[in-house]
Amino acid sequence: PMVFDMGKNDRLIRSYLQKNIDWKEPLCRGSYGLSVGEPINAKLRSDRRVFYFNSRSWNESDLASLEDKE
Repeated sequence: PMVFDMGKNDRLIRSYLQKNIDWKEPLCRGSYGLSVGEPINAKLRSDRRVFYFNSRSWNESDLASLEDKE
């Protein structure tokens, strides 16, 4: 699931992530889709792949900020 640009469900989904509530759909339990411009402030599960999206062209500082998160 993409965990950014969530519209009206933003607060609810962020609350679930902060409380470590997992997705109900098993197909959604393999990865997260995150935006470099929207911090999640939740502990994400370590057994999942993370895909990062950017609303603009990638640059070196974007990549450096991702390295800091690992």
